[in-house]
Amino acid sequence: MSAGYSGTPLTKKMVIKSGNTLLFYNLHDYYWNLFSDLPENIKELN
Repeated sequence: MSAGYSGTPLTKKMVIKSGNTLLFYNLHDYYWNLFSDLPENIKELN
């Protein structure tokens, strides 16, 4: 078994689904670039 990236999308690992509300604290500018398949209708609270 090799070490490294598993290939599982980050939204699946974090169980982010359409309609979720996400609360962020100290969000980095590059954060949204980490996702390749983010649902369209999520709510972001800062």
